[in-house]
Amino acid sequence: MARKASPTQEMINEMVLKACLLGKAQIENITNYSECYLKYEYYLSTVKIVREYTDLTLLNSTFYNDTIAARRQAVKDKDNEAWRWASIRIKNFSILCKLMVQANLYQAIKIGKSVIERTEAKYS
Repeated sequence: MARKASPTQEMINEMVLKACLLGKAQIENITNYSECYLKYEYYLSTVKIVREYTDLTLLNSTFYNDTIAARRQAVKDKDNEAWRWASIRIKNFSILCKLMVQANLYQAIKIGKSVIERTEAKYS
């Protein structure tokens, strides 16, 4: 079963276009790169884009849809072990999709991983 967790090139292009419409990355504490982070409103806007395209990637995934069906079947069969493993696979795949979408988006708009990590730590 193929597990394509990456968004399609078309989705990546759409994400980048939406991010470009937000304007230039708004970074605070620019004088000290080791401590800079994204401004809250800009970060929130990129999070919305990530969420939208994570959901689209999941819904277009055969693996995700097949695993959802297997989990539903496990509920009908009252098979708790199969349900638990299907739920774990769904959660792990969802996380992987989100990470792939984030990586593609932030790489395309040239925001470094360290800036994103500091931003997430600040606003989480």
